[in-house]
Amino acid sequence: MWTDWWITGRALLSRVDEATRRANFRKGLQMGVADSGVQSGVEQVAQSDPERFWADILDYVRPRVSREGYDTWLAPTKGASFSKGVLEVEVPNSFFADWLSQHYSTELRSALTVFAQQELSISFRPRDSLDT
Repeated sequence: MWTDWWITGRALLSRVDEATRRANFRKGLQMGVADSGVQSGVEQVAQSDPERFWADILDYVRPRVSREGYDTWLAPTKGASFSKGVLEVEVPNSFFADWLSQHYSTELRSALTVFAQQELSISFRPRDSLDT
């Protein structure tokens, strides 16, 4: 019985720690200074580590889409760069870029709104276009 409580309590603490980390991350994003010449908090985070910023967006979207859809269409993507309010995401090919734009734009825009608290855009950059 005590073992069950300990395991359950430990799992609960793990979820609380993760929720606290995410809340602190979001709070940090909201600390940007609006309407000044200063870069907002979300822009600083996205520019300094666009790959991590995109990973956090994907973590938010994952439970809101099917597992197969996530594994097929979102998991192979990677945050590449951030500039002037546009997060550039690297995708395997141009078909991926079109598919994501047509089928996942609502979920991704929703995630950006939650994280950024401001208007940002996503641009999909196909890897196959980099090879040519």
